[in-house]
Amino acid sequence: MSSSRDETTRHARHLAICIGTFRRPEMLRALLESVRRMTIPEGIRAEVRVVDNDPEASAAPVLKDLSPIFGAEMPLIAMHVPVSNIARARNAAIERPSDLVLFLDDDETTEPDLLVEMLAARERTGADVVIGMVRARLASSTPRWLAESGLLDHPTGTRDEVLDWAGTRCGCTFVDASWFHERGFRFDEAFGRSGGEDVDLFARMLRAGALAVSAPDAVSWETLPPRRANLGALARRYWHSGASYARIEQPEERRNPVLRFGFRLLKAAGHGLRGVVRARRVDLARALLTASLACGGLQAWLFPEKSARAEAYGPGKRAVA
Repeated sequence: MSSSRDETTRHARHLAICIGTFRRPEMLRALLESVRRMTIPEGIRAEVRVVDNDPEASAAPVLKDLSPIFGAEMPLIAMHVPVSNIARARNAAIERPSDLVLFLDDDETTEPDLLVEMLAARERTGADVVIGMVRARLASSTPRWLAESGLLDHPTGTRDEVLDWAGTRCGCTFVDASWFHERGFRFDEAFGRSGGEDVDLFARMLRAGALAVSAPDAVSWETLPPRRANLGALARRYWHSGASYARIEQPEERRNPVLRFGFRLLKAAGHGLRGVVRARRVDLARALLTASLACGGLQAWLFPEKSARAEAYGPGKRAVA
């Protein structure tokens, strides 16, 4: 029996569950506990890689405490990258070879069947990248209309929908690791403090022929404290997204920046008008967010160096994503 089990293990596909963390020890603990409860499908040999990107190594006590509960069947591997740069941390996580990668953010928790749904989507479509659904877990103080709006979620498309690069991200994302270990793709550290390093990576992969699809039944939950569950924080996230998208676009994909800015403002105005006519706060919120996206893109065009230096991650910064 032992020999048969060893043979199965040798032929199993190697999955690396990659997590970058920065000064969120209790959220990291909740994530790891949920990962430990995930169903690991037959034929998968999983390990968890946690990269602490805090110079002060704030995750170390949690990793030391939880390492024994993972054990040999799903080892927990701790790494420390003291230079605060989310792209560098993610590159460290994928450096060791594997067949498959599951990216999770340190403020998420996973549903038990997440990995089963990811693998099923990959088997159905042959996709290189599978993007799951990230739902917001909110404090009771969050305004009801905002909590019910869906604006705080990170949605994906319909089941097996093909996604363009603007629909990609790293949280709750499954990737064929051959893109890293055979084709040499890595996260660009120039985006490591501004954010957008994940979308930039997948944009380059899709241009090289990768296929990305959505898996809305693969669900994780993002814990949003009140300081991130408000329109101000959401508008900042959209602003950074607009700036990142402008940096990621290739010349052949690029619209005239002024026309794009005007188009987005018209779209924002349409949301705003509907909000006024229908007395719906969610439409007014969409107007603000679309305008923020427009302004971020315009800033990146007018002041590209300043936009590239904008920091959304690292010491003294709060993650916008």
